Amino acid sequence: MKRIPLPVILIGALLTVLAIAYLGPSILVHHKGSLTAAERLKATSDARTSLAQVIAAVGLFGGLTFTARTYLLSRVGQITDRYQAGVRQLGDDSRSVRIGGIYALEQLAKEERSTQQTIWNVLASFIHETAKQHDPSWRRHLPVTDSDLTGDVQAALTVLGRPGRDASVHPANLSATVLTGADLQRAQLDGTLLRKTRLERANFTDATLDRAVLRQAILRRANLSGTSLRGADLTEADLRGATLYRADFADATLTRCRLTGCDLSTVRNFTCQQRRDAKF
Repeated sequence: MKRIPLPVILIGALLTVLAIAYLGPSILVHHKGSLTAAERLKATSDARTSLAQVIAAVGLFGGLTFTARTYLLSRVGQITDRYQAGVRQLGDDSRSVRIGGIYALEQLAKEERSTQQTIWNVLASFIHETAKQHDPSWRRHLPVTDSDLTGDVQAALTVLGRPGRDASVHPANLSATVLTGADLQRAQLDGTLLRKTRLERANFTDATLDRAVLRQAILRRANLSGTSLRGADLTEADLRGATLYRADFADATLTRCRLTGCDLSTVRNFTCQQRRDAKF
């Protein structure tokens, strides 16, 4: 069936309204019975006035509805444009442009909370692509590397660890990446997946890693001062030489976790069972 053009529909609707406004009152007055000419004229005028007010109210409501719909569509378009621009920047050859894209996406996530999960996933994927391990298998004889993160990966980590993430947003999956020397002071990384991730010399001072999964992660010489690891899974993780000043291990799993060279005198909630499970 051929669709009727919108202008034709609008013109037809307008003509219908005008016909009702002009003829309707006369028809209504005609059915009222015997009226004098003056009374008929006054009744017709009153009816037209009332009908005009109703039409005006309907028109106003329709106009407001159309304006609101136009605004919403425009806003959705702006959000989409900003998101696509930020993603394009992540693929740019210039590191400074990539960093700008990361912070642009963060700002969008702050303004539009509904985009947080998507943007968090994009940033986690960016870290995976940029800092992935060529051989993700964990080997204890791996040397501590002295290379640090590039600025764009550090920026993405900073955004992912920033406080204020909605509770409905799933934690990032950063497993099997190389995040050596990462600066994650006061980062909130509850539940983050960090399986087999290389985190040598990473700075987690006063960070929150509650319920984080750090199975077979390498944290040699990492700074975990004041870090909350409540309920974290550190099975077979390598923390040799790590700083654990006032770190909180409440309910953490430390099965075969290597703690050689760690000072445990100030560690909080470190149980006898955890000591038996760990390796020294």
